[in-house]
Amino acid sequence: MFETEESRIENSTKKYFGKYPGVVLSNDPPQNGPHRGELLVEVHGILEETPDGKSQRPIQVMAKPCFPPSFFFIPEEKDNVWVEFGAGDINNPIWTGVWYPQGKTPNTADAQAPAKFQKIIRTASGQVIQLDDSDKNEKLVIRDEKNNSTVTLDANGITVECADKTVSITCKNMEIRGDVNIDGKVHITGNTDVDNVLTVGTGPKTTIKSNEITGG
Repeated sequence: MFETEESRIENSTKKYFGKYPGVVLSNDPPQNGPHRGELLVEVHGILEETPDGKSQRPIQVMAKPCFPPSFFFIPEEKDNVWVEFGAGDINNPIWTGVWYPQGKTPNTADAQAPAKFQKIIRTASGQVIQLDDSDKNEKLVIRDEKNNSTVTLDANGITVECADKTVSITCKNMEIRGDVNIDGKVHITGNTDVDNVLTVGTGPKTTIKSNEITGG
């Protein structure tokens, strides 16, 4: 914040209470330490003199965040935020949240405006977490739009979609209890134990050749 001597004296005595609309000018971390959520914000409604002293502009402040515990989530540059001043002190700016202009609300995982029963977390690159409390249609959706991958948890079960990508599971042991349906080629590396009936194919011919089983 640029201050003349006159504005410094005024700001030291005047109190600024309530919320002020602002715009994020920069969300870069400080040069001498880790990011703690501070934002360079232009605050509308409070003016300061320009460095050349020839005109006025909205003040620019380095605002501290007001995060819940164990939470780190900062807005992008040019996003609209609300700014308050601790105890009314203009030298203690705090950004307390964001506000969305018409048509700028983060969309759901299926690119729709959210309804009142939907909670959305969306990043600039299109990573989405959607919690949907729709009556009789509750679900949790995790989507990566850039890589076209989605995990959906709903009343029907858990669905993993990853287009032409690979789903990898690495663990010491895996247990599956229940029926398993596989549509496509299966490649097994290592020993395979079958402790019950193994049915391969439903057609008239089943071929076992080396380590490959085929059946119609």
